[in-house]
Amino acid sequence: MRLFQFFAAVLVSIATVLLTTLELPASFALCVFVLFMILIGRYDQAYELIPNVYLLALFLSALGLSFLEAHLFKDVLWLLASFLVLMIVSLGAEFVFKKTVIGMGDIKLLSIMGMVLHEDILLLLLGACVLFIVSALIQRKNSLAFGPYIVISWFILHLGI
Repeated sequence: MRLFQFFAAVLVSIATVLLTTLELPASFALCVFVLFMILIGRYDQAYELIPNVYLLALFLSALGLSFLEAHLFKDVLWLLASFLVLMIVSLGAEFVFKKTVIGMGDIKLLSIMGMVLHEDILLLLLGACVLFIVSALIQRKNSLAFGPYIVISWFILHLGI
């Protein structure tokens, strides 16, 4: 676990350099983004937790991509709108089911995905839900981490795997 945290701190530093220099190509920001997507999926699968330091690095690399592609304002609006909608849905589900249905790490991860994917966030969420349901039926567990399914769905949607 400490190795993950150390690796995350190093990669946060790289993402910060990306934002401060802004002379690196967008492909570097995408590589950092993909790397953190993999780390988040693996960490959430192992510990059912998404560390904020990973989310921060993912956000910084997404912000770097947004700035390099010159549509920062639109992306930040999508981030805020995604977060607001997901919080309302989460609170509503918690009220109905009387337990936490989706964790804050998943909400923050999906919000960052909203920043990157815009309206395609709905396809990502649909894909993640389908993968989650199939996995839940196969594994028959009471609790499963949702982060890995978000990551897999992003790879399928964005990279065409």
